[in-house]
Amino acid sequence: MFADVIGQDEAVTLLGTALRTQRLSHAYLFVGPAGLGKLEAARSLAAGTVCERGGCGTCSVCQRIARGTYADFQVLEPDGTSGYLIDQIRELTHDATRAPREGVRKFYVLLGADQLGGAPANALLKTLEEPPEAVTFILIAHSLSALLPTVLSRCQVVRFKPLPTETMIEILCEATGASGADARIALAATGSVLAGAREFLLSPKRRATRDEVVRTVRDLPGYCDREVLAAAATLQASLEGPVAELAAQLDEELAGRAELLDKVALRKLEQYNKKKLTAATRRATDEVFSVISGLLRDALAQRNGATEVILNVDIDDFIKRIAVCLTPEKARRGQDAITRARRQLRLNVGVQLIIETLLFTVREVLTCQ
Repeated sequence: MFADVIGQDEAVTLLGTALRTQRLSHAYLFVGPAGLGKLEAARSLAAGTVCERGGCGTCSVCQRIARGTYADFQVLEPDGTSGYLIDQIRELTHDATRAPREGVRKFYVLLGADQLGGAPANALLKTLEEPPEAVTFILIAHSLSALLPTVLSRCQVVRFKPLPTETMIEILCEATGASGADARIALAATGSVLAGAREFLLSPKRRATRDEVVRTVRDLPGYCDREVLAAAATLQASLEGPVAELAAQLDEELAGRAELLDKVALRKLEQYNKKKLTAATRRATDEVFSVISGLLRDALAQRNGATEVILNVDIDDFIKRIAVCLTPEKARRGQDAITRARRQLRLNVGVQLIIETLLFTVREVLTCQ
């Protein structure tokens, strides 16, 4: 259990104690930055509860929890552009009143619980105040500030703490066999998200996309408007590679399980896979933003003489070159543009339009005037 939750000893101890004493809370709030193993901890907690061997990781139950196909372990994400919808929460709370379908307990994991507000939050609150038997809710959030105090008060808070960069590098090297330099590059490309960096190191397609972003940013100051638009189109096309990797994996899993599932279960799995591919497209796009953000961050560190924190160690000459023109004001402008791009992505604005707008701003930021 908790083998995929690395460097979070306090959280693992708390949850492990709850399992050993069979005193699970009806509601947890896992809080902390992305990539620290919060979803993995939720899976381990569920597996440790319903697996006959206490979360062995190898049996059918554990494997299905890991794949997201176990009936009594449901993972939800906000369906609305601004957060959870009331219908989502109503469906969840109604389903929670039913007995477990397979095991001894049901688990509902709400990703992006920061986006749970208004009527949806109040609808969930009623269930948290009078929780059904044999049900555990796990809310996953980046911070506590966006949650209603009434919801927060009904949950046991489990904190996942950021790890020092050097610690993450050591973990990545041990887990993947990568060099320290490659681990640094992976952290830069994923915004220092440990789980994402590990996946990045194991994905040739994602590494190729990162290289394409670096080439684009390197050449941007000399591009005319038409060339910027063409570069945006090329970047969008490069996103298809990482998504295709996942699609092939999901198709293989689906083919292997098709004969074991009835039509209803098969349809649900297909719908789940479709959602995973949509989410993967967003993650791939967000990774483009992380690469650009990391380049600006490293260039500003170079300008300020803080070379020890630079992560893009394979393109040292390029970082030094753009540092010459990158003032703190320009760096802030570039990072603000990335923040806007991420907001637009959540609002389902077209990916190519987002990338085009961002590249025009980055071209201005990196042009010496």
